[in-house]
Amino acid sequence: PTRRSSDLPELNVLVAQRAQMGGALMAGQVYRDYAVAGATMAAASLNMIPPQWPSAKAANPDIKTVIMDGGGNDVLINNPQCKAAGSQNDATCKMVVNNTVMAVGNLIADFKKTGVHDLIYFFYPHAPTGGDDISDYAFGILQNSAKVLSDANFRMYAISSVQDFTGHADYFYIDGIHANATGEGVIADEIWKVMKDNCIAQPASSGCCAM
Repeated sequence: PTRRSSDLPELNVLVAQRAQMGGALMAGQVYRDYAVAGATMAAASLNMIPPQWPSAKAANPDIKTVIMDGGGNDVLINNPQCKAAGSQNDATCKMVVNNTVMAVGNLIADFKKTGVHDLIYFFYPHAPTGGDDISDYAFGILQNSAKVLSDANFRMYAISSVQDFTGHADYFYIDGIHANATGEGVIADEIWKVMKDNCIAQPASSGCCAM
């Protein structure tokens, strides 16, 4: 996943804490983290998400589960005009989303080729700084992709944090974009719930699968 802020708890650590409590990880174990703050999916930037995958494969070519987000910074950093209401109907903003979706599709194709079994893609809440319409538009495409791309050997789960964050301005960091420590915990809870409910990276003692 792309890291939200350097002074907040890292999401992989929060998910790992839940996995430790659930018996899926031993005490002290964490999940590998390749997140880079401010990374984009398709829009040109100093840090981009797609190159993180080759690094992960090189470190461990037997990755079975990927947890990630991505696409929000393509708007926030490179196309802030798309934060406006109604931007889901703007041709340029739709192209930004389509380019992002294509980049995600290319990643997923390689996930499958590499042998990844499960992809958990968590998406963004409605932030106080705007961008709700284009975010909802992008998530709709992501949900459809999860249905189309999932098969007997690969499962994709699209998680929205909109409902969990609605009415909770207290879940956001002072910048009005990133989740604060409480919000990060809420997202970690949602990710762990998907992992538990769908037997992702669970121990043999769970009765459903082996790690």
